[in-house]
Amino acid sequence: MLRLADIAPESVLLAGAGRAILLQIAYPAIGYGVARHSDFANRPMDRLNATLSYIYALASGSDDDVRLMRRAVNRAHAGVRNPPRASPSSVSGGAVAHDRGGEGSSSARPPGKNDAGEAMDIGDAMGGGAPPGDPVSGAQAGVPASENPHPADPLYDAYDPHLQLWVAATLYDTALTVYQTVYGPLDDESADHVYREYARLGTTLQMPAELWPADRAAFRAYWTETVATLRVDDTIRGVADALLRAEKAPLPIRAAMPVARLVTVALLPESVRREYRFAWSPRRDRKFALVVRFGAPVYRVLPRALRRWPQRHYVSRIRTTYA
Repeated sequence: MLRLADIAPESVLLAGAGRAILLQIAYPAIGYGVARHSDFANRPMDRLNATLSYIYALASGSDDDVRLMRRAVNRAHAGVRNPPRASPSSVSGGAVAHDRGGEGSSSARPPGKNDAGEAMDIGDAMGGGAPPGDPVSGAQAGVPASENPHPADPLYDAYDPHLQLWVAATLYDTALTVYQTVYGPLDDESADHVYREYARLGTTLQMPAELWPADRAAFRAYWTETVATLRVDDTIRGVADALLRAEKAPLPIRAAMPVARLVTVALLPESVRREYRFAWSPRRDRKFALVVRFGAPVYRVLPRALRRWPQRHYVSRIRTTYA
């Protein structure tokens, strides 16, 4: 029987990182929270490094590693809520036609920092805002995001358990999608066990255990319902554009971005692909199939130590980075 510790350390799951992020920011309040509270375009590796450290700690780290990462996430989330009303054009990331290389701020908070002035290395990776609605223009102080009575004015609260549920759901669904694309379907016993373990991504923070759907069938119903509500406007497309251009990423990542963009768009649900207005065609579908056809067998024969090097690297640096 496979466990979380058998699946999460596989480095091929990194191929799904873009998919998970695009699904998260298609939830409007999360997307606007990322745009407003995070120096996303200029610090893309911080987002990836923090998320991987958190996941690897839960999958195969010690109790101390988990404690350190929980504290780091909660510190990054402190005070992260929507600022007072601002027009979408003032939100960093903006429409794709705007200046897409920088990051604005609609509050006095320095870019990429929370209310306490602390760097938000993890805040946008495991936080969010409110149920999907029309683009956010502000917040209603004191109202929990999950209880917002005005869906056209979604709220952003990084401690909201419903938003943590959606982020955890995107990470789980993406991991299983990529893993099974490479290795084939899990047997039912493994699939059930891994599903239950993935709840830790949320329950380690503020998400109560009962919020995680009871079983895989319940999760699929939740997933289908939520995906159908996702909406993307030009501001969120601007954030996605910055992600997929990766202009501030290290050279090896920039060199791999043509394939990464193809894989990211291919893995998205069709409705979300349409929301982002990504062009797709039978030709692109065939290109993706070729990537899987030739890439999956090569990955499967790589030595285990090489496949899991990122996991060892990130776990080894948790205590020096987050202590």
